Amino acid sequence: MGPLVMTGLATFGASMGIGLLMSGTYPTSEPIDGSVPTSRGLAIVLMAFCTGLGVLGVVVGLLAVMLAATIGPNDSLLAAVPAVAGALVGVAMIVRNRPSLNAALVPISISFIVAMAMLGVMVPVIATSLGDPGTKHPIDGPFGILGLVSLIASLAIGRTGATAVRSMNGASEEVRRSISGRQIARSGIFQATGVVVTVIAIVMIVRI
Repeated sequence: MGPLVMTGLATFGASMGIGLLMSGTYPTSEPIDGSVPTSRGLAIVLMAFCTGLGVLGVVVGLLAVMLAATIGPNDSLLAAVPAVAGALVGVAMIVRNRPSLNAALVPISISFIVAMAMLGVMVPVIATSLGDPGTKHPIDGPFGILGLVSLIASLAIGRTGATAVRSMNGASEEVRRSISGRQIARSGIFQATGVVVTVIAIVMIVRI
């Protein structure tokens, strides 16, 4: 499979991860105090983690395109369709549960998800607009597996993040700090996994 399948899977995972994360939020009137960890603040940070994994997948796709990879119609669909599908499902998850979610986070989460869909569609659009296909060469490899690893990492951030955010409800400041710190560290590990597979994908593309 070509690099664009990794783009599609990474953006799909990012949107789904954000949708899962939002399921753990709840209506709250937490104080806006930078010194006190809040569930809203943690949720936004974790959304950024998921988005980062999606962006890394887009970087892989763009690099392949810029290095003159052969991008056929099927490759374009492998990038665009999962990106759009993930966005639709992610937004549907949020809209369906909106009454029980933190209202302040709903537009933020949807904005992140829409951005993922736009980036996923952008890669094949750029590929289509570039050069003569005759000057290009195919790039094949286990990009599907690498994309699945990225997808799973995003889902893991979303699932564990939802649990962490939910557990902050009614907790003391000390407990909030502990929960927030542990979850950010845990998400950092998942993020590092996504970085590793991205580096592997980039090395594969550059060496071909």
